[in-house]
Amino acid sequence: MTFALNPGPLRWLERGDYHNPRIVFLHGFMGSSHDWEGIIDDLASNYHCLAVDLPGHGESLGLEPRQYSMRGTAQLLQEALKQQLNPQPDCANLVVGYSMGGRLALYLSLGFPQSFPQVQIISGSPGLADSEERKARRALDLIRCTGIKEDLKVFLSFWYKQPLFASLWKTSVKDDLINHRLRNNPEELCRSLKYLGLGSQPSLWEKLSHSSSKLHQLAGELDPKFVAIAQKMVHCNPDLNLRILTGVGHNIPLENPTAMVAEIRRIMQS
Repeated sequence: MTFALNPGPLRWLERGDYHNPRIVFLHGFMGSSHDWEGIIDDLASNYHCLAVDLPGHGESLGLEPRQYSMRGTAQLLQEALKQQLNPQPDCANLVVGYSMGGRLALYLSLGFPQSFPQVQIISGSPGLADSEERKARRALDLIRCTGIKEDLKVFLSFWYKQPLFASLWKTSVKDDLINHRLRNNPEELCRSLKYLGLGSQPSLWEKLSHSSSKLHQLAGELDPKFVAIAQKMVHCNPDLNLRILTGVGHNIPLENPTAMVAEIRRIMQS
């Protein structure tokens, strides 16, 4: 599969006819646009697909500190859609975001609904509502950064032993996943964790009930933490479309890409 690489400060992989409806893909922490390749391969004949390398990941490195934040990343995405894709419409028909990318996708839809009118949030959340929880999370992320800088391979072993990744570890993709995660720059990962981590992002819980965008939430039944978060989100916004997939955990795009493609097609055709 051949991709075109965006030349701007925020790098992405692009495939498909730009006259078709546009789908933007946002990966999770330590991931990259590579994570979406198989899914895009199945969608590119019908859609214009853009898989973004978020700041600190893939080829989006060495940016200004402010550009690693949620607000800064959102501004970069808006600028890229306007400057790099003209004369085509500077909007995304659908933003698909996984985990960290899901938090960013929700932020985009709530803050810039004209540019990002519809999102699919996969194993994501509106953040932490309590300021003390955010403070504690920032402190934890500083400890994690120490581990990332000391030995990324050891950190990855620790990270993927978390219960929410247990089902992923049983799949055939685990070795490929680790190899790609090891290509990350530890300093860049820490910048991402510092500025785009859960402790640094603004809470979106209050804005959730006032969304003018179409919100789709996807969670895996083997990931009870994020199933509970998703159900709480529906309580805040009954118009949110929640689907829980059986037999998968946190990383749905890698655990069951076939189901992921089917969900995206369902949304785009509805």
